[in-house]
Amino acid sequence: MMTRIEQSIEVNVPVGTAYRQLTQFEQYPRFMEDVEEVRQVDDTHLHWHTRAGNLDMEWDAEITQQVPDRCIAWRNLNGPRYEGKIELLPKEKDRTEVKLTMECDPKQQVLAQHGDVQKAIADRTEHDLVRFKKLIEKLGKESHDWIGKIKDTEPLATDAGAAQMERDGSQARDTGPQAALLCEDRQAAPMVGRAGGGAPSPPASRSEKEA
Repeated sequence: MMTRIEQSIEVNVPVGTAYRQLTQFEQYPRFMEDVEEVRQVDDTHLHWHTRAGNLDMEWDAEITQQVPDRCIAWRNLNGPRYEGKIELLPKEKDRTEVKLTMECDPKQQVLAQHGDVQKAIADRTEHDLVRFKKLIEKLGKESHDWIGKIKDTEPLATDAGAAQMERDGSQARDTGPQAALLCEDRQAAPMVGRAGGGAPSPPASRSEKEA
């Protein structure tokens, strides 16, 4: 059975800064616990490597939606069943709400060894968002790389705003009939795009993650 988890946090940076840092996928080990490496294979595919205790896991994921300064969505192609979406909502005084929604099979996650798996995943997600907040506010700026736009064709049944976005005629690049996630159409957010490309950045040290 798939579990749906939602978490959000406000960060003290403009929406564009938060978006561009979040599209630096290979930097995710700096704020995600147990993530050893995220390697960007091409514009729409990532390779993940996690380690929790003696449990070592690797899998491939596909970026199914990327709308600049608005949202990023992805799904696993193999390994643990997982679909995720990050939405960015601009707030006053150059603040941004970062909202993460994920659907996963708790039994297949790294934290499956815990008793209350759903609570463990929710707690870990919350802690990772706090680490991201500390990282982005400490940096105060982000690296600028390739910018693009990715749009899928088939919304999840759980995504209420997806069908409306399709009717509104948003223009972006199609990634295939099986792509699964869409973002709601939010007028306040401008359109721009994706992560830095190609060569992997080395995973952060444990001390960096704890900073």
